[in-house]
Order: sequence, then C-alpha cells, then structure tokens
Amino acid sequence: MLQYQIQAQDILFEDDVLIAVNKASGLPSQALRDSDCDHLYAALQRYLTKGAYLGLHHRLDLQTSGVVLFTKSRSVNAKVAALFRDSLIHKRYEAIAFGAPSMPEQFVAKSPIAAVRNSSPQRFSCNSSGGKNARTEYFVKNEYVFGDTSVYDLEALPITGRTHQIRVHLESFSLRIIGDKVYGSGRLPMHVRGIAPRRMCLHAQSLSFPHPISGEAIEIIAPKPEEFTTFLNRIAKLCR
Repeated sequence: MLQYQIQAQDILFEDDVLIAVNKASGLPSQALRDSDCDHLYAALQRYLTKGAYLGLHHRLDLQTSGVVLFTKSRSVNAKVAALFRDSLIHKRYEAIAFGAPSMPEQFVAKSPIAAVRNSSPQRFSCNSSGGKNARTEYFVKNEYVFGDTSVYDLEALPITGRTHQIRVHLESFSLRIIGDKVYGSGRLPMHVRGIAPRRMCLHAQSLSFPHPISGEAIEIIAPKPEEFTTFLNRIAKLCR
C-alpha cells in the first residue's frame, strides 16, 4: 500500500488536545472498505507518536481538500462533539462552479436534504417531504462569463452539516462544481475545460470555534490550493 506522508506544513493547528490538518484532495478522511487505500487518520497517526490517541469528529468528501479537526485527548471529545452538534463550529468553503450567468451576489439554499435510495455511488437530493433541514449561504466572489455559461468563484457557508450539502444545494440552483462527477449537469466550454484542475474544486478553507477548554476564539485556515489560483488567473485573462 502506498502511504501518504504528512508534512509539517500540513499541520494547521496543534495544542495539547487538538490538531488540525490540511487534507489533500483524493485522500480519504478515514478507512474505506478497501483496506489497501491509505487515509488521513492513519497518516496522522504515523506522523504523531506511535499509538497516540486521535478522535475524528467530522469528515471531508474524498475529492475535497482543506481543514480537518481531530482531538488528541478523550477528555475533550464530548465538548468538541457538542460544538459540532450545536453549530458552534463555523465552516467556510471555497467552491469553483459553473452554470447560467448572472447569479445574485448572495443566495441561500434552504431545501431539506435526503439520501437517494439505491443510488450508487451514494447520492443525496433536495427533498422537502423526507429530508433533514439544511441551510447553505453562498457569496459570489467573482464571475467569469463565457457566452451562456459562467464560472463562479464562490464562498460557501454550510450552517448545517448534511452529507454532500454544498454540492446538493448548488445542484438545486443548476450549478455544478468543476470536477464533481456526481452532482450537477452541463459541460464547461472546451477552452475552459482544457485548463480546469483535474480534481473537484471544493476546499474547506476555515473552521472557527471556541476552544473546548479555554473558550478562546480559534480560527484555522487552510491555504487556497495553488491549482485554484492558477485556474482563476488563467480564465480571468480569457475574459478580457
């Protein structure tokens, strides 16, 4: 099995009870059914002292990069779990999506989300009758227009924490994250598609929360992926 090696620069925050890592796109957050596939949890255990305790309280989709928070002590597990449960951990994502031009600068998705039965791979959809309450706030940072298609650099704030929430809610607005092979429809213009990153363009940019022991306000930021910056710079020039 090819093992992923965490580097010092991947550690975004660490103290006696918490550690946060910048997860790479394509690396699972935890073990999959395929035991030959490495994952972030195992990689972080190798990085730390052998046998060190790690508690995983949330996950990112396989192709999503960015901040993942772990506990290093069982003593704070209940408090960190409560922070997630009570929506006291505020998440901020960057997404690069495409769809029809002229989306408003701010828009909110409030549709409940439910699993699609017998879907493979597992899908979720907006379902007002049987779904769980969900809310995502979106902010358009930049729009790049290519005829009847726009590419949007978005900030997404998931107020709730449903599986695939950001992706499902964008699909409800007929928007598709670049590289998402599960949600959304349509294709990028050929000249844009050829320079797009070869990954899903969704990045968990930051987590903000009160420290479970001290109460101090903590903000953990994962740097913007270089491939996002390169792509956005290139399409900005195409729009001139």
